[in-house]
Amino acid sequence: MKVARWIRMIRFLYLLFDDCCEKSTDGPVVRRGLALAIVLSYLLMASGSIASGQWIETFDRPGEYFRLWRDDCRAVLQRPARSEPGVETLELSFGHGTYVHLLYPIEPCAVVDDLAASIRLRCVHDGLRLALRVVYPHSSHQATSDPLYTLVFGTAAEGNGRWSTSTVRNIRREVETHQRLLRVKHGPDIDFSQPYVDAVVVDAYRFPGTTKLQIDDLQIEGMIAPSNLASTPSTEPRPNEPPLSAAERLNLMQSTVPRWIQYHGESFELLQQLGFNGVIAPRADDTRLVEQASATKLAVIAPPPSFVPADSLQTEFSHVQAWMLGWELNESNLDFARHQVAKLTQFPPSLARPTIGEAMEMYGSFSRLTDWLAVPTPHTTRVRSFDETDEILRSESRSLAGRSMPLTSMVTQMSSEWMEQKAMLQNIVGGDAIGLPDYDFVGSRLAVYRAMMQGTRGWIFRSSGPLDRGDPTTTARAQGYKSINSEIDLFSPWIHSNQYAWKSVTTDSPHHRAAVLTAPNSQLTIVVASGPMDQICPVAPDTERLQIAIPTAGQVRHVFRITHGHLETLRSEQRNDAVYALIDRPGLIEQIVTVVDPKPIEYLRTQLELRASTMMEGRIDAAEQALTLSQMAFVAQKLPPSHPNWDRIQRARTLHHEALHAMSRSNTVTALKKADESILLSQRVMRQSWEEAVAQFPSFQSSPFVASPLALPLHWELNRILQGRPWPPLGMPGVPMLSWEAMQQQGWRVDQRLTDSISTHVTVSMTESGGAPVLTLVSASASGQPVPTGYAGAAMRVSSAPIVAPVGSMVHIRGEVLIESPPNEPQSGLLISDSLGGESLGQLLSAADRADTPWRTFGLYRMVTNPAGFQIHFETRGAVQAQIRNLQTEMIIPSPPRGIPVRSLEPDEQPEIPDELLRP
Repeated sequence: MKVARWIRMIRFLYLLFDDCCEKSTDGPVVRRGLALAIVLSYLLMASGSIASGQWIETFDRPGEYFRLWRDDCRAVLQRPARSEPGVETLELSFGHGTYVHLLYPIEPCAVVDDLAASIRLRCVHDGLRLALRVVYPHSSHQATSDPLYTLVFGTAAEGNGRWSTSTVRNIRREVETHQRLLRVKHGPDIDFSQPYVDAVVVDAYRFPGTTKLQIDDLQIEGMIAPSNLASTPSTEPRPNEPPLSAAERLNLMQSTVPRWIQYHGESFELLQQLGFNGVIAPRADDTRLVEQASATKLAVIAPPPSFVPADSLQTEFSHVQAWMLGWELNESNLDFARHQVAKLTQFPPSLARPTIGEAMEMYGSFSRLTDWLAVPTPHTTRVRSFDETDEILRSESRSLAGRSMPLTSMVTQMSSEWMEQKAMLQNIVGGDAIGLPDYDFVGSRLAVYRAMMQGTRGWIFRSSGPLDRGDPTTTARAQGYKSINSEIDLFSPWIHSNQYAWKSVTTDSPHHRAAVLTAPNSQLTIVVASGPMDQICPVAPDTERLQIAIPTAGQVRHVFRITHGHLETLRSEQRNDAVYALIDRPGLIEQIVTVVDPKPIEYLRTQLELRASTMMEGRIDAAEQALTLSQMAFVAQKLPPSHPNWDRIQRARTLHHEALHAMSRSNTVTALKKADESILLSQRVMRQSWEEAVAQFPSFQSSPFVASPLALPLHWELNRILQGRPWPPLGMPGVPMLSWEAMQQQGWRVDQRLTDSISTHVTVSMTESGGAPVLTLVSASASGQPVPTGYAGAAMRVSSAPIVAPVGSMVHIRGEVLIESPPNEPQSGLLISDSLGGESLGQLLSAADRADTPWRTFGLYRMVTNPAGFQIHFETRGAVQAQIRNLQTEMIIPSPPRGIPVRSLEPDEQPEIPDELLRP
């Protein structure tokens, strides 16, 4: 086609000028020479030169024309080994972002009314546009000292794999508009005189992935040489180009949705395969990070060096994108954080970086010290439901309003103390023959979506160890992260463009919560199953049909369900206030998208196809784990086969097999549907078994084996072993309580903090009726300001003397508490914990919880894992007065743990207590 077009054009020009020359007085030789000269001039002009105010590039000459200039999505440009002659063919790969600019320099030309440009583009995606780069030679950028420039974009190409044209016209009017914006951004004194165009640009970004682009027939008309050419902005890296500023690095990081992992030495290639786009390393000077960061483009966040480095060391820290100020920052770290920030101001400009931190309290103060502050999701055992988690995150985010975009840090595995408790009991009852991982697929996925519905713009996943050890738990965590990150990435355009807050959505089910995020041309709605204590063991409602009301305004919207990996049109009704959609047999998590134009649909269709295998594997892994745990709990509970739960398990097993069969045939939709149905049935069995187990205790924190469904089968095994057996008393130093001074002499102690704002005291007194002595703890405001709730108001901790019991025994710590705290503050009260289960398994007694009697009973059951003993802790949170009486401990030995020698203490023998138990 190219050759034929050239031949027709030459013939046309030759005949045209031959006809014109017949009226000339020149001879035939002159006429033929003139025609030949004009044809040759056109040929030269068409090969990419400027003549008579016109530039034409037909891309017939061999070579490379457009090149990657700038992007915000980690773009990679490649040129195929074989390409169609006469056009420029490019292959582009990019992640989430907003632009990919390809640049082609041209002869500089003045900005005049007649200047216009056009280009022909072919790509499957629509919306690609041509732009002209306009340079202002008498201005300069403060950071780079280059002249300022703007891009004037033209019309959008049609896409769909067909050739279409993008055109730039009316450039003078567009330039005047850009000048007004530049004055707002850079000040009113900018000199915009003598602007000129020095390059054409193609914006090739549409959706994450890989795309093929073909370019042909670039034509520029109305070109006039500028009267005064100044130096043009550099398009190649300059040897002395200044490094990115901290603000520019922060903008670059916030242009994506962070999925960062706490680093433990894994290969960056593995972490990238699992969907992470950044790591938080313990050291910045680790030489292993430099090469890996360069190869994978993963962002590295690390603590700053302890010294002020010289500018000559910038290459040693070139891989670091941000400085990490610390984990779990609290009041005791505030002065050190201020010192760190002050020291960072002494770093050379080449080592300027944004600052990141994670705070447990004082979010306003730490947000002023950091550029981006992460707020931790409350541990599942510290709240009563996901709804309470949502309320805590909302409350804490108010302190960050206007200072920092929401960034959430999240723990997706149980504490090390819980794992020790589970391992000890497994050793006693016979171990775990199946080797189930200590990672909850269903619970972790729900937690991520709950954080998404609260408006987080990124995630930091706290990790207790490397993801490449190869044991069942590590493998499960890695696969879980891969699946979760893929889903976050799928919805990142909505998360990143979230210009408005998520809003609650009305449903006709009391067992579901829903929220909607509105974007300019679409809405993302998330629906999750919800109920009491669902953060521990998710509820599984038996809802046949769910109706949701999605608020809308303006155009009629199409509603699609994408839960099962494809675009499923939902039955919906458009009313004045909302779109009412029906979901048949809703799963634990439902994902709905409403649209007014086809662009989001094209994106979702492409992305769902790319992520099909990952989604299937993740959902089927969750179904398999839920099925296995439900079977084990059913068997351990010794229920008869006639029980209704056995039928649910059988159906769940059949659905799981059908999901595996569908996956083997690459039937994504069927595999996901069957897996979700299997999860619902198995989770229904688990929830009922868990509720029956929790009913045996004062709270779910009482036993580590009901604090997570992963240990539920062990609970029922232990219940069978201990049934009907007596619990002998276990002595506790300082009890009975005579006075606080006497208790301190026996090894009890008190630790205090926030003493400037909160007053605390501890006393021991006798009740008026002469009954049992009472230990009283009081925390109140010392400044007249309200006492913060939760961890931020933790002002005092009273710790017992070490209590010694044989390793492998189980102890029961119990007592009664009379609590006075604000009834509208569920995170204020008395936190009762111990050194065996850790703070995460502590029981919070609050006046916000209803009680049948004023004196509330608490109880903690723990496996003894430390031969030197354990301690009990009472911690005040918020404004509280707590009275404790009848404090007792008792002990039982389920059976001797295999491989662990057990010896009883002699009557006059005192245990050797290690220093760490005596240290404040």
